[in-house]
Amino acid sequence: MPSKEQTEALKIYCNCLQSAKKRLELIEGITSRRLRIDHESIEAEFACLQLRKTLELIAFASVAARKDVYSQAHADFASHWNAKKLMAKLEKLHPDFYPTPAAVTAPDARGVKKLVPQRWPHKTRQFSRCR
Repeated sequence: MPSKEQTEALKIYCNCLQSAKKRLELIEGITSRRLRIDHESIEAEFACLQLRKTLELIAFASVAARKDVYSQAHADFASHWNAKKLMAKLEKLHPDFYPTPAAVTAPDARGVKKLVPQRWPHKTRQFSRCR
């Protein structure tokens, strides 16, 4: 049975990923033109903000299991407006903080799906152009 701390960490993790999922749905709505703000530059800005918040949520979810790291990362989070700096800070606190990508296999004869790790050498490098 999980401890109270583990249960709290799991709640943080699930809440972060649930929020990230909602933000990705908003981005998909904007890019597919199903969600309209009727001002193209505001739509682009809105989508970019949601993407940045999604990345932050994934990062925080990834360190939620380590309460000490999560607390330290979250304490000065507001000062990290620059995505590159935020990701560098989180990587310094916990080098494997970002999730490892995986592909889901087709169900086997018993209906079981498996996760197969995928190679993704870039981790935080994709943020090098973020400002």
